[in-house]
Amino acid sequence: MTHPGAFSIAFRAIEPHKSAKYIRVEGTTVTRDAGVAWRIHGFAHDITREMEIDRSKSEFVSLASHQLKTPLTSVRWLAEGLLSGSLGTFTPAQQKYIESIQRSTQSMIAMVNDLLNVSRIELDKLATQIEELDAKALAESVLAEQKHEADARSLALSFQAPADLPHVFADRNALRMIFQNLISNAIKYTPQGGRIVVSY
Repeated sequence: MTHPGAFSIAFRAIEPHKSAKYIRVEGTTVTRDAGVAWRIHGFAHDITREMEIDRSKSEFVSLASHQLKTPLTSVRWLAEGLLSGSLGTFTPAQQKYIESIQRSTQSMIAMVNDLLNVSRIELDKLATQIEELDAKALAESVLAEQKHEADARSLALSFQAPADLPHVFADRNALRMIFQNLISNAIKYTPQGGRIVVSY
């Protein structure tokens, strides 16, 4: 707060009896010559209740997402079992419907995973596991997962990267989510019949 002008900051304060409060301070800083802080005008809000409500919302989203993910995963496995041919063959129309079920289920699982990650970030519970990864192989697997969506929109989807692309150190799930979001957005916003190139 050494610069003149308005400011807004939030912080946690520990009271003498060890309970925590969240405070938001808003105001304006006035400085003298040479930028020396001189006076602060403003006020403080106790936002503990608001923070508790936000945390409760995040916990609810996390719990609901977990509950949603279980049946969706079961539907995906059933669809994959039908597509494997182990239960017999289907007509082209039936095959098309099953593939549509599988794609829709995969998209819903991806959305649930996004909700879980957002709630974990808000609850400071997002665990990361850094490891050496073949980013090229990971990107190719995500492209294969979303090829059905690209085909449905008559989009040409390709990947261009050198064969000797070095490995990276990252969290596998987080990097996969980044690839999924970038590619799904490209598919969503590219005009039908267009071309999407993922390159390095």
